[in-house]
Order: sequence, then structure tokens, then C-alpha cells
Amino acid sequence: MFKQVTRSVSTYLKQETAADRWERMLAGAISGFITASAYALTISTINVITLPGMHLGMDWSRLLFFWVGLGLVLVSEGIFVGWFTEDHEGIFFGGLLTILVLLIVNLVSSAISKNPLLAAQSVITTIAFIGAIFLVAFGLRLAIDRYLHVKQVEIPKRRYELVGRLGLIVFLVGVILGGLARYDRSIVNLIHALNNAMSNVTADPSIESRLPLENIPALKPHLGTNYTIFPRPSSASVGAYDFTVRFQDGFAFTCFVSTDNVQQNRYFDFTTCNEGSTLSLP
Repeated sequence: MFKQVTRSVSTYLKQETAADRWERMLAGAISGFITASAYALTISTINVITLPGMHLGMDWSRLLFFWVGLGLVLVSEGIFVGWFTEDHEGIFFGGLLTILVLLIVNLVSSAISKNPLLAAQSVITTIAFIGAIFLVAFGLRLAIDRYLHVKQVEIPKRRYELVGRLGLIVFLVGVILGGLARYDRSIVNLIHALNNAMSNVTADPSIESRLPLENIPALKPHLGTNYTIFPRPSSASVGAYDFTVRFQDGFAFTCFVSTDNVQQNRYFDFTTCNEGSTLSLP
């Protein structure tokens, strides 16, 4: 059986030259990189831009980490998609290989961190994005095929113009997909509630119970000063967020908030918190 599989693979590899495969793989890798860059930039800035006056800040280190991680995933997917000869093979097997790689990487990362909850979340997240992964594989294959078509244009100036347009289209697709990740109403309501508590607590002492002043005494002297909020999905629970509030002198605290049953104009208690930029739940 092993010999039969080896013979089949050898026959498949001889269907076309390595140069033809490499050309598709390179086009797929570049398309994946452009898409990842546009998506990462958009998802990291869309809320800061569209929610002015909410004290939201740019987490540059998280943006860089996310950009590198997503870039590696989509570049790899572009290579997988481009390696196969037929379009349907590239889309199906390219998407499948990407899913397997993501599962392996997430499980290894979870094993290293020794966090079984993170492992479960990683598997659930990967499964939830199966449809998106195959959709991206389809889009990458379209970009590859379009590039190969444009390459046949004989006039160099026209060819470069069409390649530039293709790159712009791929970039805009990444921007549109990133724009869909704008905070939903529940997250916006939580940000409003935290801003209201932080802004009005000095004038209304009754609001103090909504903030973690008892377990974070160092917070009180900072009330009334400038601050920046950095929301991010929580690793402690699915459907929850960690809100880090950072002040100009470097002091910060982080709160765990659930998005379940969030209603507009409702008061929230931000008391499941600890000092620092990371959350440490008991």
C-alpha cells in the first residue's frame, strides 16, 4: 500500500514542472501576506477610528503579534492552495492542510502553557473558522489564477498596472473582512459603562462600588486623570472580554467582563479585576 501511495504521489508530481507549482505558490503566499496585513491593520484600528471619544487605545505589541501570526497562517495557506494543480484540489486540500496546521499549533501551544481551557478554546475556535478558512482558500486560488492570467499580457506597462490592481483588490478584501470585526453593541455598551464610571466617580462617590477600589487601592489616586482602554477577548471564558485600563504614569488594572445579557444603559460593576495589564483570576 505504501508503494502504491508513493507511486501515486510521484505520478501527480510529474503532471507539471516544479517551476509552475512554485509560481502559483509564490502568488498565493504574496496574496496571503497582503490579505493578512490589511486584515490585521483594519481589525486593530477600526474600533479606535469609529468609536471616537471612548478612550480606546492602540495596542501596538498585540497588533504586531497578531499580524505576524495571521501572516504566517495565510502565507502558509496560500502556499498550500497554490501547490495543487487543479483549482478544486487547491481549495479543498489547501484549506484542509491549514486547518490541520492550526489545530496542531494550538494544541502544542496549549500543552506548553499547561492550560486545558486554552486547548479547548483553541479547538473550538479553529472549528468555528472552518468555513472562513475554505472561503479564504477559494479567494486565494482566485487571486492566483488571476495573476497567472495577467502574466500573459505582453505589454509590460499594462501587465504591471493589472498586477497592481490585483494587489489593491486583495488588500481591499482584507480591509472589508477586518471591518466586519468591529465591536458589537454589547461590547460598545460595556465600554460606555466603564467610561461613565471612570469619568463620573470623582463627582459621584456612589459610583465607587462599580469600580475595584477595594482590591486595587492604588486606583483611587488615579481617578480623574487621563486613561486609555484596551479591550481584548478573554482567554478565561468564551464570550467574555478583558478590559485593561492604563494611565499615563504606567499604572494599569485589568477587569474580566462577560458580554452575556448586556443591555443598553445598564450599570455594570467592574469588580472582577486585578492590578496590571494581564488578568489573574483565582
